[in-house]
Amino acid sequence: MSKCRITVVKKNLYADLIARYCDPATVPCEVFEVGDEFLVDRESFFNLRFQKPFCSEAWNAISTYVFTMVQGGEPSWAVNHTILTCCNDGARPVVFKLERIDD
Repeated sequence: MSKCRITVVKKNLYADLIARYCDPATVPCEVFEVGDEFLVDRESFFNLRFQKPFCSEAWNAISTYVFTMVQGGEPSWAVNHTILTCCNDGARPVVFKLERIDD
């Protein structure tokens, strides 16, 4: 049975986009910190989005990849069972490393 390790590897803040399109008081993501890790298996997959501090928008963006990995698969661009993906916040995205771990 496979698992997926989710690791926060980077948080970005695009000040130029925020100045043009968002509230100027926008700050970097306050939900995640670089280095946060989550280990997901088939049983925990459906509950992770309800656990704090996991952001529901980030979960919507990455959950398809996580599900594929806990089923033993991986996206076609994976290298060594690892991919990078990010949440869908265009002004302050969080980048995640997803790793398939095989038992």
